[in-house]
Amino acid sequence: MKVILLEPMARLGAIGEHVEVKRGYALNFLLPQKKALRANKETIAYFEARKEEMRKRNDKVKDEARQLAEHIGNVTLPIICKASESGHLYGSVSVRDVLTALKEQKNVSLTGSHVLLRSKIKDLGMHPCRLMLHPDVWVDITLNVARSMDAATLQEKKARDSTAQKGHKKTAKTRDATPVSSSKTGEQGKERRSASTAPQGRASLHGATDIPQEDKEKDAPTERDHG
Repeated sequence: MKVILLEPMARLGAIGEHVEVKRGYALNFLLPQKKALRANKETIAYFEARKEEMRKRNDKVKDEARQLAEHIGNVTLPIICKASESGHLYGSVSVRDVLTALKEQKNVSLTGSHVLLRSKIKDLGMHPCRLMLHPDVWVDITLNVARSMDAATLQEKKARDSTAQKGHKKTAKTRDATPVSSSKTGEQGKERRSASTAPQGRASLHGATDIPQEDKEKDAPTERDHG
């Protein structure tokens, strides 16, 4: 089914684009949610008459999403779960758990469509999560899944220390690659000194041989030779 998008849609297009989608997706989601219109002469005329208004409204929503992203920041959300001794959860972390943590800890109310989990979280640890606040605005957060708040605090500290240590090793490795060894520097210095004190008549910088001034005078032709 061909539809006209009334708002930007990830993986579909921008406002006003005519896109082909599956009939069920259009009838069950896009049209009821007023995210698109069936593409025909009447709806095209309707959109053209209101496209500037729709774009301004989208720009406003986008700005609000940016402000919300700044408020959330790259936050780490503790999520307390029951788990076995091996760290395997009795169940998994759900989208609802993420929404509840956001509401309690950041006073942010979102819907399930905003939360993107890479995969099901079934173990304790630090897990990435993305919040899609707008098709063009998102923020990456971390879910700190632990048995208790004390365990979550300790786990977050270990994660920060590990990240700092990796950054320190990377910096040290970069620095170690730049200095020249003292022996090599000494050899280069000797070469420079020997080059600066070399007598005339040796190879020049360009590989040619310079003739001393005295030799030039000896070899130069005289009037007697021409006579």
